[in-house]
Amino acid sequence: MIKILRFEPEPDADIINHANDDITFNNGLWHSKGKIDLNIAIEPSASSTYPFNVELQKHIDPHLKVRKTKKTIKIDVISLDELIKENNSLKIDFIKLDVHGAEYDVLKGANKVLESTLGLLIESWLIPIHKNQKIRAHVESLVYESGFYVFEEYKRANWARLKDRFSKSQTVAMDTLYFKDPILDKNIKDQTDAIKIIGLTNLFNHNAYAVQLAEYFYKNKVIDKKYYDIIIKNINKNNRPILNSLFGKFEKVISRVSSCSFR
Repeated sequence: MIKILRFEPEPDADIINHANDDITFNNGLWHSKGKIDLNIAIEPSASSTYPFNVELQKHIDPHLKVRKTKKTIKIDVISLDELIKENNSLKIDFIKLDVHGAEYDVLKGANKVLESTLGLLIESWLIPIHKNQKIRAHVESLVYESGFYVFEEYKRANWARLKDRFSKSQTVAMDTLYFKDPILDKNIKDQTDAIKIIGLTNLFNHNAYAVQLAEYFYKNKVIDKKYYDIIIKNINKNNRPILNSLFGKFEKVISRVSSCSFR
């Protein structure tokens, strides 16, 4: 069974649960438990725990106007480590993080959780779009220390430095997909986790890696031959995602994972 955990601290936000077993927490994610400011932007989806960097608007046009703070509210926040400590029946296998400048803070509060997490999809900023935020370089250091490697980068946003001037734009934000590599690091020895990471890598169309993982886990007696045969059969069959056979309807999984943002 796949369960999605969502975090939405803003009272006026529209929350849609895609399945009965999905859980929404009315907290923001942070490095510790408490109350902090949430800066509500003109465009609500651009809201952040860090204030808008007004200085940047002098240099980059025109995308920053909607990011200006409209109002500031107090919200309850919690770290992922504290959340799991309070709800010890939950286990986090994959994290999709879209928190507008607070990526580093959320990961700092997830040291224990990241030990057992298998993959990450993180939007991070290459420039300080919010005042005092950490940028991607800081995020990458935490991710690497936790045993993850970059598998794919998605160009998220390119912004112009000057309006009405022919020029390349500056890349300011990036979505990055990370996975652990148990072949290199020997850090997955449980059959359930082995099947999950194979499923996740195949879910994101990294089929060659999924096959390598299956062969590695089977050779090292982490997964049974029954599961190995199912995995290889389904990957070879038009590269269809193996989650279809092992965990239920693939279409539902991908739509729910894609919509899951940790704010």
